[in-house]
Amino acid sequence: CNQIRFNYVRAISFVGMTVEQGLRHFLTNCGFRLPGEAQQIDRIMTTFSQCYWEDNAGDYYRCPFDDQDTVFLLSFAIIMLNTDL
Repeated sequence: CNQIRFNYVRAISFVGMTVEQGLRHFLTNCGFRLPGEAQQIDRIMTTFSQCYWEDNAGDYYRCPFDDQDTVFLLSFAIIMLNTDL
């Protein structure tokens, strides 16, 4: 299941996007609907973070982060801020 999820997300290009643009593209145009369970969201965001990082590492204008964990934390925080409690 992990390999299927990774290959699906890896087929999406995030090159030249900011984290916000990439996350918006991922969640609106790529067929994903976030589940309600935090563990499932965590797995999806981990895969997004890895793929986003691979596409934009070194582009300090759009991705000024030192590692993919920072992308994950920012993405997860954005998701949580946009979730109704």
